[in-house]
Amino acid sequence: MFKFVVSLLLLSFPLACSARAGTISISPSVSFNGETAVVSVSNGGDESARQVQVDVGFAGWERRGKFRPELPPGESLQEKFSLEGVCPPLPGAYPLRVLVTYADANGYSFSALLISPVILGKARRSALHLHVKPLELREQGAVECRVANLGGTAMEAVCRLETSPELRVVDPVRRLRLDPGRDRLIKFEVKNLAAVAPSSYPVYLVAEYDEDGLHHTALGRNMVTVLPGGRRSRAWFWGGAVLVTLAAAAAIYLGLRRRDSASSRR
Repeated sequence: MFKFVVSLLLLSFPLACSARAGTISISPSVSFNGETAVVSVSNGGDESARQVQVDVGFAGWERRGKFRPELPPGESLQEKFSLEGVCPPLPGAYPLRVLVTYADANGYSFSALLISPVILGKARRSALHLHVKPLELREQGAVECRVANLGGTAMEAVCRLETSPELRVVDPVRRLRLDPGRDRLIKFEVKNLAAVAPSSYPVYLVAEYDEDGLHHTALGRNMVTVLPGGRRSRAWFWGGAVLVTLAAAAAIYLGLRRRDSASSRR
């Protein structure tokens, strides 16, 4: 009986592993209507996103949108967030952060991050130029960023690297002083907490500084691509394999018990 069960499991296991999984492609965008931020979220994949939630942060102000049980493929949702009453100390450009969290059909959590500048009152073009290199990641790696001062005066800026909750930036905030015409290379260590291959996540370098009574924001963006072969990928694979095996074993065992019970009653 045991050999029979094992043989059936070996036959069924490749089918379970090769089953086609759907894709969820969440794309957030933001536009502004006066003092209202309009966040749109679309699903360009072929599988529904579940447990969809939109969170917005701006100048110390945090708001959460409506909970959506499902966002089907090809559809979109829209949330409006009023910025009325949000009063930073200086006019200028400030970063607005949009985080969309969702889950797939198996309950695994994912997120999509968008950071966009918002102008309050008057603003001027930032003298900082930011460049972020892409990163391919398994367990951990370093995102390389270059910050250049293209202006005519020295400046001090606060730089931070932001990404989705599935990844962790070990030391996300740096303070830099740059003379005119100079640049600086900075590296941020990133660790994989819950991201699985072949997911890709945006990573943003945000630099902020004050000059001449205005607040300035500069943004740099690139992608972190999660490669297969990390501990989490292997853990998810073998965890799934164990669940499939146990479920198949239980079904076969119960079926054999019913058959033996029916035979004994005859």
